[in-house]
Amino acid sequence: MDVNNNIKSTAPLLGEADFPPLVICGEKRQGKGEDSYFCSLEAQGGFIGVFDGSGGSGARTYPEFGGRTGAYVGSRAAAEAAMEWFREWTVSADGDAPEAKAVSIEKLKNKIDAVLGAYHKMTASSSGLRSSLAKEFPTTFAGEVILPDEAAAEKMRVCFAWSGDSRCYMLDSAGLHQMSVDDLSIKDAYLNLSEDAPMLNVISASHSYRINERKLKIKKPCVLFAATDGCFGYVKSPMEFERMLLTTLAASTCINEWREKLSEAIDGAAGDDFTLCVLSFGFGSFERLKEIFAERLKRLEEDYPSSEVTDQKKTRERWENYRKEYEKYQ
Repeated sequence: MDVNNNIKSTAPLLGEADFPPLVICGEKRQGKGEDSYFCSLEAQGGFIGVFDGSGGSGARTYPEFGGRTGAYVGSRAAAEAAMEWFREWTVSADGDAPEAKAVSIEKLKNKIDAVLGAYHKMTASSSGLRSSLAKEFPTTFAGEVILPDEAAAEKMRVCFAWSGDSRCYMLDSAGLHQMSVDDLSIKDAYLNLSEDAPMLNVISASHSYRINERKLKIKKPCVLFAATDGCFGYVKSPMEFERMLLTTLAASTCINEWREKLSEAIDGAAGDDFTLCVLSFGFGSFERLKEIFAERLKRLEEDYPSSEVTDQKKTRERWENYRKEYEKYQ
């Protein structure tokens, strides 16, 4: 089960990706982090995916896995399944049949179910009695499959998929867009920063769940993100998360420096493990990436000044205006 820290990049996606998959991650307890991820960039398509083991319902430990929690094992098992599913798809997508090139989230779920089911079977003898609220190997998921659009070179086909409260994002010249919809009782991204909303759907080996999906054509240039809630769950507002992305970009001279600065910024704010996977398309260079988003940062600062100096009522008013573009694709 060695899937954490997996990045594969053998061939640029038709030469369009600006850099290999970029991953930013951190653990609040060294060696006990419950996040995982898998990223791959192939000639046939790209994939970025993050998995956040649900520590509350998955707190049970398993001697079969060295005393690790179900949340720790679940996130890695799901990432392992996603890796197997994507590699199988890239092999089939080499054929000429249109159906072989189609992305099936149902097949991804079947693969996750098979892997989690095998792990559940391994530990069945030591299950014992436990709360009905407990889940076997629970984890959230947010992932994006990126495909070329053969009909329009300036666009891409993207399948956004998620389960739980990890998120899919897109950043373009108009700002940050949340492409997924949180599987929480509260859908408002600003309210969720202060409310402890119950999770309504999460991957597990013992409870039914769904993987939501949304397939869209996205215009380039843009940056795609998959993020666990440790990345965005400790800022004052969704505007502040975009500000974090853009200010660290503006202060960087290369992609590696952006990764370092963004990792430091998230780590400084987060109270949890965090994982952010990034792919950029259509900019051509880091300099062009910075140039395009310098204008967006200027507008963001003018329209949504830092909430450090505003009261909650004013921040709420600004959020109601900001969310029109932020939720545009939901």
